Amino acid sequence: MNTWKKRRSREFVLSVLVIGTSLLVPACGGAKEVMTEPLEATVVSTLAEPSPAETERDSLDSHLQSAEAYFEDGEYDSAVVELEAAIDLDPDNVDAHTNLALCHFEKGDYKGAAAEWTRVAELDPEQDLVYLERGTCYFNLARHDDAIEDLTEAIARNETSADAYRVRGKSYAFLEDYEQAVADLTRTIELDPTADEAYLNRAVSMSKIGGLDDLTGIVTDLGMVLQLSEDDGMRAQAESMLENLLASVDDPALIELAQAALAGEVIAEPADEGELEASFMGIDVTRAPGHSIGVEESLDPGEAHRFLLLASPGDTVGAGVTSAANLLVGVQNAATGQILQAVPSGSDPLFVAIPENALYHIVIEGAGGVGGGYIASFEASPKVSFALDPRFFAIGRLPEAGPLYYTYSAHRGSTLRGNVIPHPDTPVDLIVEVLELESRNGVAEYDQSGPGKNERFSFTIPSTEPEGLRTYIVSITSSDGSQGAYALVIESDDAEPSSSNANTPEDLVLMVFDAASSGQFDRLADLCDPRGENDGDTQMICDLASDETHRDPFVEAFAKGRLLGEAQISPDGTAAEVSFAFGPEGDQEETMELINRDGPWYLHGF
Repeated sequence: MNTWKKRRSREFVLSVLVIGTSLLVPACGGAKEVMTEPLEATVVSTLAEPSPAETERDSLDSHLQSAEAYFEDGEYDSAVVELEAAIDLDPDNVDAHTNLALCHFEKGDYKGAAAEWTRVAELDPEQDLVYLERGTCYFNLARHDDAIEDLTEAIARNETSADAYRVRGKSYAFLEDYEQAVADLTRTIELDPTADEAYLNRAVSMSKIGGLDDLTGIVTDLGMVLQLSEDDGMRAQAESMLENLLASVDDPALIELAQAALAGEVIAEPADEGELEASFMGIDVTRAPGHSIGVEESLDPGEAHRFLLLASPGDTVGAGVTSAANLLVGVQNAATGQILQAVPSGSDPLFVAIPENALYHIVIEGAGGVGGGYIASFEASPKVSFALDPRFFAIGRLPEAGPLYYTYSAHRGSTLRGNVIPHPDTPVDLIVEVLELESRNGVAEYDQSGPGKNERFSFTIPSTEPEGLRTYIVSITSSDGSQGAYALVIESDDAEPSSSNANTPEDLVLMVFDAASSGQFDRLADLCDPRGENDGDTQMICDLASDETHRDPFVEAFAKGRLLGEAQISPDGTAAEVSFAFGPEGDQEETMELINRDGPWYLHGF
């Protein structure tokens, strides 16, 4: 079918105060060039007269081509005249009726456009475009029930049509079915994360549903509008809503989030629970309270993966690895490097009783330096606090009247986002709370969804915090203290680079030497791999910022350090080795292994 791309389309965006603000949004129609008949490879007498059929065909093509030219120039009235002339010559021409519908739409004649789309459907019942376009016309005519019917058919024919979900969501909102509107607009955003209008309309719909009960989600959506949209009307509405909210709340965390949103510095929430239901398969909710964590990763040769946890005497930790490669999994004291227990992949899982209150790593590495893909599973008793890691999928089984804890460490300005989803067999009402590590004072609480619903949270470390890594506790519990199971998935970003400014591997090693010679150990805190995959020796260097135990041996070993040539960087730019001399006399040769994380370099192995 030969249709044109529309220059724009007219729909309406929702408004908290006024329903019906006009908005220009992307076109729904397709775009193809007009094709001409190929030349016949035969000799024709110059004296032959064209047949009536040929003359009519030429006239039809002429009208269609003229109409397209007028359309491209925005002269829709002239395009309509040409298309109607073409239809007079060929009443069943699908292209002419289709393009006439597009012209009527651009003129704002939605009734005429809908009628033409109906004619297209009669001529070509398999034409999927009809239902999206006619549904959009019905929306603009405020025939929302008809719009929903057509757009539902459009979705049935194309389940990935973001436009169909977007317009249907707005129709539901105009009918005041705000929950269905939120569902459709959420699906729009999943299909098109840049859909600025969907964020705005979802924020408005959420405000209609819960008033002040979902302010975090509303603020985040409004911030996404300011981050994505170039439409002045939408931006003005989002700014107005955020400013009104700032004037009406006194929650410091919410105020800071709203201020970040006004600056266009928030990030959208993760997808809803629909994507996670399959992950509940095989989960036994009757097991004892605690954590179950699954990880699917690939280990490069010579690399080690470390997963951080905080545990105390009486706690238990288990781990197992399945891999085609010869890998090892063990539990290691993060401070001393002591390995409590290790087992090869494919064997029975290890089971460790924690001897002292300390930070520990579950370490996965290749025997003999090999690499390979693996699937790992970890198990821990309730009081163990895992450091949240985007690589794993966690199942928590709540103890009676008590929470499960996790820790989150990152720089100021970084954001932690997550979904906590009750298991269908234990539909408890979950609460997520973020606490300061030292004081245990609450800094943010998320309890907005009700029993059995997905609890979404998005916490940003305040920019007022000091430089360096900041650590918070994330607790998950039920509102009434009842037992239950849940799935937890998170993603995070570290917005502020390390204060080390280590833009080259050599810079980073020189910073170690400088800390030893100057005695300014605090700058060591941010030098280790932020993912915790560095070895115990480099971790000991970074811990000197807060632990005085090994400072004297460190100064003796590194104060006279010097580089022995340029760094050797891997072909993909993610790893490096730096040869250097150290020791009391500066005459011992060694190699420092470094890793690059999105720009800065960090200590990895020594």
